[in-house]
Amino acid sequence: MSWLEALRPVAGPLLDSARTWLRAAGHDAPDSSVDAVRLLVAAIDDVAFQDDSPEADQADERLVEGGGALLGLALLDRHGGRHDRRGRAHRVLLGRHGTFDPLRAIHRALDPDEPAAELRTRPLPPDAAAAA
Repeated sequence: MSWLEALRPVAGPLLDSARTWLRAAGHDAPDSSVDAVRLLVAAIDDVAFQDDSPEADQADERLVEGGGALLGLALLDRHGGRHDRRGRAHRVLLGRHGTFDPLRAIHRALDPDEPAAELRTRPLPPDAAAAA
């Protein structure tokens, strides 16, 4: 069983969203959560520097949703926890009190001048860092 499929009981809609994005982007399922993060850093780098256009905006949205889902799955694989949805926000519950919104993290990584570096260097929010 793959690491992704092993997460099905705790993944909620993240698993299907990540798989849909991977297929649409032409990627095979990563072999590990570490490979998933490497793939996301490269995808953010590719998408973030596109010219502003409706097509680029759609690519951003797909990456936020599908790539964010994959980031959430990578966190679940490495730290345990489960998916949680509050309203429109999808979060990963880490430990007893920690939460992390992986879709928001991808969205924020697309904004700075060097998105891949932002994703690698941004510290976890206090609630997620305490749970890690």
